[in-house]
Amino acid sequence: MIAGIILSGCNNHKNSNNNLTLNDSGYFEAVGINYLVFNNWYNGMFSDSKMSGIEIIHHGVRTATNGDVRLSPTPEQWDAIPTFVERNINPDKNTIEAVLSYPEHHFTYRVKTESSGNRLTVRVVLDDPLPLSLEGKAGFNVEFLPSAYFKKTFYLDNNCRVFPLYPGGPMTQHPGGDLHPQPLASGRKLVLAPEDPERRVIIESLNNDLSIYDGRNVAQNGWFVVRSHIPACKTGVVIEWTISASSLEGWTRTPVIGHSQAGYHPNQAKVAVIESGPGSRLVKKALLYRISEEGSYELAFQSMVKPWGKFLRYNYGSFDFSEIDKEGIYVIEYDGIRTKPFLIDSKVFNNAWQLTLDIFFPVQMDHMFVNEAYCVWHGAAHLDDALTMTDNLVYDPALPESKPDDRWAFTSRSTPLNYGSAAALAAASRALAGSNPDFAEECLQRAEQVWEEEHMNLKSVRS
Repeated sequence: MIAGIILSGCNNHKNSNNNLTLNDSGYFEAVGINYLVFNNWYNGMFSDSKMSGIEIIHHGVRTATNGDVRLSPTPEQWDAIPTFVERNINPDKNTIEAVLSYPEHHFTYRVKTESSGNRLTVRVVLDDPLPLSLEGKAGFNVEFLPSAYFKKTFYLDNNCRVFPLYPGGPMTQHPGGDLHPQPLASGRKLVLAPEDPERRVIIESLNNDLSIYDGRNVAQNGWFVVRSHIPACKTGVVIEWTISASSLEGWTRTPVIGHSQAGYHPNQAKVAVIESGPGSRLVKKALLYRISEEGSYELAFQSMVKPWGKFLRYNYGSFDFSEIDKEGIYVIEYDGIRTKPFLIDSKVFNNAWQLTLDIFFPVQMDHMFVNEAYCVWHGAAHLDDALTMTDNLVYDPALPESKPDDRWAFTSRSTPLNYGSAAALAAASRALAGSNPDFAEECLQRAEQVWEEEHMNLKSVRS
């Protein structure tokens, strides 16, 4: 059984030489288009993580992911994911092949990709017919980022629609009461965002219907899903798609300037990180402007960006403006891109930590109602994580009528979390050293204490 898919890079600007190549990093690339083939793997904890299978990075934005055989049109957090077996790259033949399986269903398949010109052919190859337990369930999915297509349009055969801003697609009720999304539309040729050459993608199915679903109908982090079912009792080519992603001629990625959004203390080191896209060279000056009360931009400092090197897909350099200690409002400019304003101020860190305690930590807390003024962040969630029967009162041993039935979920000692906390405290110590040395020392002492405790636990386990 073979499911074949063809991905190609088409162009609205007559760029006939925008052919895909298999680069040294193990993915296919052309101007404005990257196709990743199982370069990343699903998060082991959450099955709906959008980070695996066949992925499309379209003009610098990862607009599609999870191109893989899935057992649901709109997979959710705890739905099954395949087991990764191996991945093989053949540069001579311009092919990448991944082997995957669903062991509980005795179901193994291969996803094979091959580039030719500006096309990428993808085949899902099965040595045996689809197991009976997966008939009507297994299909090939590709998920598209909703925010990249909000209020844009699509054609599916003769149907033309607008991508909804809010989830409101059709649903049906299955036996047992569960609601399941139904397709927004079905057909053989799908054109996403025909009006936008930066986001246009064309998918054609040669043998089976394409269906497009709104995954947000079942989960807030759902994406738009394009899917074809794998037919039962068949081998050979059972699904065949052609996917064409538009390419803007001469496109290059806009540089990214990383800096402290909290601001800088006058006496601390001040280094911004410049990130540029593949093929770009960091050879330009970066400029630091001070904004006056009248709104004028006064050049305070300039220097060439110091190249650092390449990490994964991008090139990096640094812009060191540590010598600037005059307090005020500043912006950084590089290659015509300006940052948002930030402060250089001796009091910049005095209250920065309070946002974490006042907002971030409470919002992350389950098992309790959390509100901020008129905003309700969430109710008392996960009340059945531990004991399912409780009087919802805190246990007090001094009271004879009090019951020891409190829920203690998420209060267990966790070595990974402790190491993460130690790292965060150590980083906070460095950031606070110039402005609040006493607090910085306390953070460092706590980090060292946690580190030593975890190392002592490790020694006791090994002994």
